[in-house]
Amino acid sequence: MSEYSEYTDAVTALGRARKMEGAARRGSNWYARYLLVFGVAQFGFVPLVVLWHGALATTVTMTGYAVMIVLLSVYAAGQRTARRHFGLRHGLLIGSWALLYAATIVLHGRDGWADSVPLAVGGALACALPLLAGAAYELRRTA
Repeated sequence: MSEYSEYTDAVTALGRARKMEGAARRGSNWYARYLLVFGVAQFGFVPLVVLWHGALATTVTMTGYAVMIVLLSVYAAGQRTARRHFGLRHGLLIGSWALLYAATIVLHGRDGWADSVPLAVGGALACALPLLAGAAYELRRTA
């Protein structure tokens, strides 16, 4: 084999690798959309949980959360690519959301915080923040 053909083979292989990397990078921006939907939903769900009371309120909000999570999970399962360390990033983002959501619910149960509009707004912002920051990070990384 000549030195020239080895060189062209290497250049061709690198070109294919670059195309595959670009396709994988573009294909992994689905996670930004996932986080964006989950984050924006907090502006509806958290105020409902804080300001609406009773069995109907619990049924509606928890059913809404369950439907959203099922739909997002089906969407995520249909995706072909995920970037390196996806599981760790997802665990950190969802874990931070869960801690902030739990803190909002605990504060809601305290005296003086029931039916608190500031808690509803602050809780929605706090719960949405890690998800929206994660979406912005993913968009920047997949661009």
